Amino acid sequence: MHCYSNKLTFDLMKTYTGNKVTALLPWQPISNAVTGVAMPVITNEFTKVIQVYQWGLVPKWAKLATYGKNLYNTKLSNLQKSTSMAAILQYNRCLIPATSFKIWIDKKRGIEKEIYAPNNLPMYLCGIWDVWGEGLYTYSVLTHNSYTKLPDAYLPYPIQWSDKKVWLNSEAIGWKELKEMETVGDFLK
Repeated sequence: MHCYSNKLTFDLMKTYTGNKVTALLPWQPISNAVTGVAMPVITNEFTKVIQVYQWGLVPKWAKLATYGKNLYNTKLSNLQKSTSMAAILQYNRCLIPATSFKIWIDKKRGIEKEIYAPNNLPMYLCGIWDVWGEGLYTYSVLTHNSYTKLPDAYLPYPIQWSDKKVWLNSEAIGWKELKEMETVGDFLK
């Protein structure tokens, strides 16, 4: 996944989620979010508040804030190899509201596919977040590449709003359950 869209206004997000809106950074609906852009998230710490974090995870242990340029997506397989990143997955989970996301079909030729949720409803991408330094709140979209029809694509874990509590509750879902979620099902129809 290399970019996603969130064309929802805060008012529309409030309608879908029933959440209060809080903005830590300025935000406007956007068609092609890329790393470094401030976008809305819902964290496991404040499940009833929509906050605005910067896309591109800068872990608290990173030496420079530019670290986030490389961590806009985080592969599940990489999290399993790093104790410090596994701790972020355990304790700092978030949902990223989206109206669509784009994946590369053939990156060399510039061919991409935009994927929407069924019935064009909002979807929520599973992610992780952290705070760097004096309050730089950042996040990364959790991805995998186990969809056999697109072996070169790194796909997010999209979920419906009704499943949000499962993802945000770190005790309810662990490595085994994440592996079972490695499908995009109806999202790729």
